[in-house]
Amino acid sequence: MRRFLVLLITLMLLASAAQAAEAGEPRAFAGESTDAARTEARTETAAQSETAAETAPLRVAVIDSGISTGAVSAERIAAGYNYIRPQDGTEDKLGHGTAVAAIIAGSEKARVTGICPTAALVPLVYCSADEDAREVSGGTAMTAQTVYDAVDVYGCRIINISSGTAADSKTLRDAVDYAASRGALVVASAGNAGRTDPDAVYYPGGYESVLCVGACNADGSLADFTQRGETVDLLARGADLRLASIRGTRIRGEGTSFAAAVVSGTAAQLWTLHPEWTADEVCAALFNTAQAVDGWRVLDPQRTLAVCTAAFSDVSEGAWYSDAVRWAAEHGIAQSGTGRFAPDAPCTRAEMVTFLYRAAGSPKTARTENGFADVSAGGALERAVCWAVERGVTNGTDAAHFSPDETCTRAQAAAFLHRALGLPEGQGDAAFSDVRAGAWYAEAVRWAVGAGVTNGVGEGRFAPDAPCTRAQIVTFLWRSYNG
Repeated sequence: MRRFLVLLITLMLLASAAQAAEAGEPRAFAGESTDAARTEARTETAAQSETAAETAPLRVAVIDSGISTGAVSAERIAAGYNYIRPQDGTEDKLGHGTAVAAIIAGSEKARVTGICPTAALVPLVYCSADEDAREVSGGTAMTAQTVYDAVDVYGCRIINISSGTAADSKTLRDAVDYAASRGALVVASAGNAGRTDPDAVYYPGGYESVLCVGACNADGSLADFTQRGETVDLLARGADLRLASIRGTRIRGEGTSFAAAVVSGTAAQLWTLHPEWTADEVCAALFNTAQAVDGWRVLDPQRTLAVCTAAFSDVSEGAWYSDAVRWAAEHGIAQSGTGRFAPDAPCTRAEMVTFLYRAAGSPKTARTENGFADVSAGGALERAVCWAVERGVTNGTDAAHFSPDETCTRAQAAAFLHRALGLPEGQGDAAFSDVRAGAWYAEAVRWAVGAGVTNGVGEGRFAPDAPCTRAQIVTFLWRSYNG
């Protein structure tokens, strides 16, 4: 979770036996890695390690079976390492890694369009085939080492692990936690046992520091083969996909392996567009722009990238709120299907909690039902309202109603924001003639002034009962998160 390396005998299957034979789904981790292999991997790439993290293009580790240059252009493949059979190099003998890589960066030969064609793919091989064409795989210790090396040796900002193990391994957990602590985004597939054991957890997808990806169908509905437990953070298309084989032919396939690659490719393109972002900001943008389908977050790469690069026609460059709106749009906080932001329109309570929820990264909540008669179940607003209630931001206008279409006042906006940020202590004195001492929003206003979020409307007034416009609330958010 963020929120398969499968140690099972059978890993994620492609759409048919013939396709699986061609694409070569990797199997179990049979052996353990050796210190010699790890040392050699570090020695061969030591000269790259000092500058890899800073150089363009963005580097994506593909921890898998290798990448075939017969399918993916060699120009898109950076130097990597074969941990299981160092003598063989990183050419893919099985096909799974090639299929994953083509989703991320593309394969002209197979006519597969990559989501981030400028990404530099780093093949780190943990499974392959021996001289007798038998599949050989490394253990979790080897997999963990590839994760460490992806960060320290190869300078990867994204680590794609389209595999998993049913065993919770401290070694693997420590590795992905380390990668996250160094600013990398680790993406892993949730698993394909949905038809037999849908709530089973596979690792590293089950770890808190990992973005765990399940699969959906083309229409966004949950694929029947995917895991569906609470560790699944996001769904992406993983059914009836066009993939590249090791020979560069186009084949069909399915699996959470490939859904994870869709997410890694989208994250890579977002990070390429916004290299100043952190992994948390990239993750938040993925969550913020996902659509709610039957209670699941469902990623549509085209929609995500369109939202995060959109400009609003009614926001003039140089307007006092333009920087705030640009920030909100890039992070998927402010979205519009019309191309307009409507900066002067009053912000509704529904819009307010949605902005706050997205700014917080659209987190999962323990609460799944909002309990209000006027908030529809299963929609995007319900997620935001559940979060707001759980966070203590609001309890509605009464026990049964949230009043989503009611205008949010400036007092409510300050109070909601203050609560959403955990009630930080106010500093200084906010002496507004229209904010009486002891008012339910007074402490929130004092904090907002001390934190530089607002200075009121002028002439010593805060105007607590005035409508809070969309431009004002987005500016409040921007100043809160960037002050």
